[in-house]
Amino acid sequence: AAAAAAAAMALAAPPRGRQQRAFQLSEENVYRVPRPAPLPRGEIQECACRVEEDSGRGCADERCLNRACRQECLPGHCPCGKRCGNQRLQRREFKRTAPFDAGGKGTGLRLEEACEADALITEYCGEVISEDELAKRLRSVDQETRVVRYFMQLYRGAYLDAQFLGNAGRYLNHSCEPNSRVEKWHVGAELRVAVFANRDIAAGEEITIDYGWDYTTGQRRTRCLCGTPSCRQWLEKGAEQVQVLRGDWRKPTRAERA
Repeated sequence: AAAAAAAAMALAAPPRGRQQRAFQLSEENVYRVPRPAPLPRGEIQECACRVEEDSGRGCADERCLNRACRQECLPGHCPCGKRCGNQRLQRREFKRTAPFDAGGKGTGLRLEEACEADALITEYCGEVISEDELAKRLRSVDQETRVVRYFMQLYRGAYLDAQFLGNAGRYLNHSCEPNSRVEKWHVGAELRVAVFANRDIAAGEEITIDYGWDYTTGQRRTRCLCGTPSCRQWLEKGAEQVQVLRGDWRKPTRAERA
């Protein structure tokens, strides 16, 4: 599910003579569709957590019903008050990150401090657009000479696109052995996309996710440059089988048959 949520990201460079819309930095999502109305008080889910004596915090793990459901507690609606540990997106409890030159992969994003497994690293922000607007943008970038896309499905009929507006999360590169993952979390009536560590990550290490692209027959494949031992050679899952279908198959040797 996390991989599917990551659905598509990359850079688009316009051909000569075409003016590209300037990128705008934003640390929160900007809605181009109607923004969800705040939840009525009666629909706000309150947990039953208590502040832990040893840590001085509450809602710090999956024993919190809201946290287990990937839903943040809302201020004024949590028994732990200001000591609630399940308001990380709202409080922007992110790790320090920075874009860097990732060589053939373009711009990447790396950690500037170490983090532990399952720690919240950052949020993926962008414009929330309709399916019609997404189709319009896709038709536009399909005419570009080099296409990389920054969108992912947020919920049915709405997509998060960081091509023209977003934060540094737009620079997350793909890896077939990713050290991080994306998850959709409810914050009130809104869905937000958070990036969590799959394992302990050292300072200076690139943050990577699995884009989770699926291959469609006839589409152009995208070469993967992650360089990991289990690299499948293509970003699109299933694209590695195309070589066999196209006749690039050889008879196995006697040793391989054994």
